[in-house]
Amino acid sequence: MGSSLYGVLAAVASFFVVTILFAIVLFICKTRRKRTHRSRALPRTQPDRVTELSSVTTCDSATFDPSLNQVSIGDVDGSKQLNCRLPLSWETRLKVIWGVANGLSYLHCLDKPIIHRDIKASNVLLDSDFEAHIADFGLARRIDSSHSHVSTQVAGTMGYMPPEYMGGNTAATVMLDVYSFGILMIETATQRRPNLPVMLDRKEVGLVEWARKMAEGNREMEMVESNNSMDEVKVKEYFRIACMCTNEKSRERPAMGKVVELLNQLTT
Repeated sequence: MGSSLYGVLAAVASFFVVTILFAIVLFICKTRRKRTHRSRALPRTQPDRVTELSSVTTCDSATFDPSLNQVSIGDVDGSKQLNCRLPLSWETRLKVIWGVANGLSYLHCLDKPIIHRDIKASNVLLDSDFEAHIADFGLARRIDSSHSHVSTQVAGTMGYMPPEYMGGNTAATVMLDVYSFGILMIETATQRRPNLPVMLDRKEVGLVEWARKMAEGNREMEMVESNNSMDEVKVKEYFRIACMCTNEKSRERPAMGKVVELLNQLTT
């Protein structure tokens, strides 16, 4: 009787050990699969303006905060964050926008284009020369060369997501990134958060509607702080590009390559 009971207990114990080991192996496999998926989202050869967040967490960089018109200097992961803030001039802000545009243009022009799907200020890293680098490809998706979109779940950050996403469309195209980039342009120039309403004619409106109506009324200079030293013609063109990128109709938004061409005229 004793030996039989011992045998049963041993069998039960063995079953639980095998079950636990199987669960551990399954967890490890899933974790590796997720990491592999993230790494495959990036091209093997990529320009300086495109970087994976995990590859720069030990490098001195700056986190971009256009709403404050400044950056916080320190490690990207915040482990050595310094209490140092640098103001961003209009020229520097334009340089940042130009850098992000170049990075997106590269991603969208690959044989199998990559949609970042989460372009926003906190995913833009600045190096010591204030060169912009696109980071965090956790939501990125590749588009097969034979398709114009990829079907996926709605993802991104409120305030940067295009209207077609808000309507429940799950077909992600490169124009998703173009819209988010346009929001970043407006945010960078006006220092206003995209997820907060703006007062216009005594009523609250969204950031895009506010910028569009201000531009229609030739009030672009009012949207930019410290505009005394700015070229009004270039400021108007800047907001014209931003409004093009944030067009409600995705097919009417410009490709990022065209955006780069237009921005080149502002940086010369």
